[in-house]
Amino acid sequence: MELIKNILSGVRQHEDSHRGAEQGIYPPDGISTDFHDKALVCSANRHVTGEIEEIKERLAFETGALDRWVEEEGGITGHIKAIVSANSPVCRISATAGEVDIKELPIKNFHVSLVAIVFEIEKTDLEKRVKSLMEGLVIT
Repeated sequence: MELIKNILSGVRQHEDSHRGAEQGIYPPDGISTDFHDKALVCSANRHVTGEIEEIKERLAFETGALDRWVEEEGGITGHIKAIVSANSPVCRISATAGEVDIKELPIKNFHVSLVAIVFEIEKTDLEKRVKSLMEGLVIT
């Protein structure tokens, strides 16, 4: 029961940490790790350039791989969540002389925010694994 309580309290805390990313306010690139009760909480941020579909596919694969890695190392995953946000406008809409023009803008710059809440994993091991995951998102 305590484990579930720790997971849920960590999830609620880090739901709030993603609100800024959803509103376009992005923290600097980097990784920070702290303990919250018995949970190890690793937060990572990175600006990436590339096609959104490729970024989504790679991030989905890597978050699944991180979850499997935690299990293989004998740990427990409480929560792994990633958010991809656009760093630039998505479209431009203008109206002149009664005509409305909509132009979609090619988006290539994104911000990725990731939070991993795990138990029974060494801090330095998790940081190395998350750093590798984030570095692997650079797509050109």
